[in-house]
Formats: sequence, structure tokens, C-alpha cells
Amino acid sequence: MKKVLVKGNVDYADEFNLEFFKVFAKDDWDSYLANVKKLFKEIKENAPPKKSEWDDPFEVEVYFGTNECATFKSFSDWFDSLTVVEIDEATAKFFDNTFGGEFGTGNECIGDIFLEILESKAGEEKREPDDTEDE
Repeated sequence: MKKVLVKGNVDYADEFNLEFFKVFAKDDWDSYLANVKKLFKEIKENAPPKKSEWDDPFEVEVYFGTNECATFKSFSDWFDSLTVVEIDEATAKFFDNTFGGEFGTGNECIGDIFLEILESKAGEEKREPDDTEDE
């Protein structure tokens, strides 16, 4: 079975980089990628109008630590932070045995947690705005 190593490098507010990785079976990665792309598209299509110049209804925030977050404004913004490399089974086994298959600050930017964040954001955008917010 083919495996890929997905490495991420996300700049956090010009202060430091989040570096992380995760090993996927190639077929799982392809499916994951298609799902992420679909969810970003749903977020964009269903986003409410901007409330102010600072409001960004497309922005997806991925928190790490207590109050820091990586932000992604589109699928390409997220994907451009990643490098995907095909690896052999022995290398995949090494990463799995040594790190449990994933590691790093910001590994929330990939995997199940990231999908949950996207699904939540896509569902949030589909809801009608709450008219009582401004009261």
C-alpha cells in the first residue's frame, strides 16, 4: 500500500512557524484532500455577507495552545502550507513507531480535528444569522 508523508509549515503572525507531519495511506490522503476541498467550497458558497471590513466569513481558525490559532482563507491557502511526499512502507513504519504517525505543533491543521473544524464552519455558515445579535 502506498503511503505519503504530509509535512506542514504554517507561519504564525511572523513570530514562529508551526511545523508538523502526518502519515497517510495514499488512498486515504486522496479522499481526505477531496473532502477538505469540498468543505472549503461549501464555506465559501454559504458564507454570510461581511459585517465589517475586519470580518472574514471565509476564515477558518485552527487553535493550538490557549489562544493562538492558524488561519486559512481558502483551500489553496491551506494546501500551500503543505508538502506531500510519497514514502515507502519501512519509512511509514518508522514514523508510526517513533511518533505514532503524526507529530508537531499545529498538527491540528491536518487530520480528523481539522475536518471537524471545517465541518463545523460549513454548518455554521448555513445557519441563518441571529437577528438578536445586535440587541
